[in-house]
Amino acid sequence: MAVTYFPKDADTDATCNAGAGTIDADLSTTQGSSTTIQINAAGDTSYTEESTYDIALAARDGTSYDISVDITASTSTNIRWRVQEIDSGCGVVASSAYATYEPASVGIQTDTLTLAAWTTGTRLRLSIETQEASDCGNRKVTYSVNDSDTWVLAPDPVASTRRVIVVS
Repeated sequence: MAVTYFPKDADTDATCNAGAGTIDADLSTTQGSSTTIQINAAGDTSYTEESTYDIALAARDGTSYDISVDITASTSTNIRWRVQEIDSGCGVVASSAYATYEPASVGIQTDTLTLAAWTTGTRLRLSIETQEASDCGNRKVTYSVNDSDTWVLAPDPVASTRRVIVVS
């Protein structure tokens, strides 16, 4: 079985903040009350990281990550996301390929992304980026968080390899 992580609308651990102007929040195994995140930014012809969601994880038993993002509104915006492994200093250890929607389509978008074998003591990050889709001067997209339509399904933690020796 895999473990489902839900992007939240708050950052409770204050680790690995992505930077000024970027929404940085947690991934959590609890769902919470549904809300939306709206990105409304000046136009840019290159992709810009707008939101990150992360959680500390133990080593994973697999490399396949299912992603679902519920896009509730979009105007002249391309959107893409990927999963990343980041270290304790918030540096990127590994990244999956991007799942890209040009332009962003309203509705639930699902993808399966691959991330290399996991290192214990690192964090899982969902990174969401946007780009101006046409020459309209801004990027605007809204997606849901804290609900059953936006999530990351990660492989199970690696089973313990400890040996128990019974002495009689």
